[in-house]
Amino acid sequence: MNKRWYDNFRSFAKQLERLKNVSSAQLDAVTKGIFAILEENDATHILGDFLDASFTSDFIKAYAIDLYHKRWYDKDPYLWLIVNSLKYASPSVVEKISLYIEHTLSE
Repeated sequence: MNKRWYDNFRSFAKQLERLKNVSSAQLDAVTKGIFAILEENDATHILGDFLDASFTSDFIKAYAIDLYHKRWYDKDPYLWLIVNSLKYASPSVVEKISLYIEHTLSE
């Protein structure tokens, strides 16, 4: 069975599943918060490198959005970008985002 990269991060996988059933307003707020966390954790190597054409091309080839949207988050381009970009983040950043989602959805 092919595991998704985030299956190795149980807490993040659990929080990602929780996002599946939130309102669009909640999802927008969480998405903005995640981008803020990435920015404050100097995630330029994750998101800033999208300005580099070769990196962008490689990333798009590796993570093309499925035309049939097999994964629920494929339907939201921002969430798709977050989930697939976090594969390259440090485990501490993934954990920080997991805790952020948990805290935000518990409010």
